[in-house]
This record gives sequence, C-alpha cells and structure tokens, in this order.
Amino acid sequence: MKHCTHCGKELPDEAIVCPGCGCAVTPEQGTQKKKSHLKLILIIAIAAVLVAGAVVGGIFLRNHLREEKVKDQLAGKTFRYESLSLYSYRWKEISFDENAQCKYTYFYSSVMSEPETYSRSYEIEFKNGSTFLIMGVDTYEVRYNSYGKVDNLYDVNDKTVYD
Repeated sequence: MKHCTHCGKELPDEAIVCPGCGCAVTPEQGTQKKKSHLKLILIIAIAAVLVAGAVVGGIFLRNHLREEKVKDQLAGKTFRYESLSLYSYRWKEISFDENAQCKYTYFYSSVMSEPETYSRSYEIEFKNGSTFLIMGVDTYEVRYNSYGKVDNLYDVNDKTVYD
C-alpha cells in the first residue's frame, strides 16, 4: 500500500490525488517500496553467497589441515604386506620420508622364475582427508588405532592391510 508523501495518509493503489490533503500522487510513491524490497533481496543474496563461500572455504581448509596431519603422521613410517603360497613369496613395502614422499618397493619370488624387485618413489595425491593415491592408481586408506595414531594402511584395490 502507498502513503502520501505530504500528509502520510494511506493511499489506494489507483489514487492520483491524495484523499486527505488533495496533493497529487507521484508515480514514485508506489515504487519506493518495490525498490526497498529489491534492496532487501539483494542484501540477502549477497549474504547467502558470502555464507556459502565461507562454508566451502572452511571445508577446503579442513581437508588441507587433515592432509597435513596425515602426512606428518606418515613421515618416517614403513608399512609392509607379505604373501606366501606353496609356490611363491611376495612382499610390498610402502615407506614415507620426512616430507611424506612415498617409496614403493615390490619383491616377488617364485619356484618357476627368478626373484624380481621393483622400487620407485612417488608423490602421494590425496583424494580426501585420509585416503590417497600412489601412482595415480593404487588407492590407500590410512587406518588409526584407538589412540588416534596411524595403525596401518589399507589397500582399497587389493583389499589388503599393510602393517
């Protein structure tokens, strides 16, 4: 509803003249409220964008801090998986230096072939907080003990545990 700018009386929407004081009603009197609604909507939209940005930024920061914590806990640790069958023996070892650079070593020996060893260093690439990729393919999950310390690595692809 519009109001007269001279006397403040409420005006009908179709009024051309104020019934209280007789002054002409200007077209702006009806649009002032619309403008204030648009300003309010704009302020709410800007606030929503800022809140969404803060939430997304917080999530990225939390994941980054979690990755740094995992890297610190992995630094200097070595994890090994061994498999022995009637005809073969193999082990895989994943070790981390002080920068959490990963060294992957694989050894395989069989009755039918010569032993082979493969070793190479890789950067680890985090997928999320405690899951990371080695060689861009092998996915490992860091598992913790009840004290919050790194207990072992779980190979998501092979479903094996590295102690």
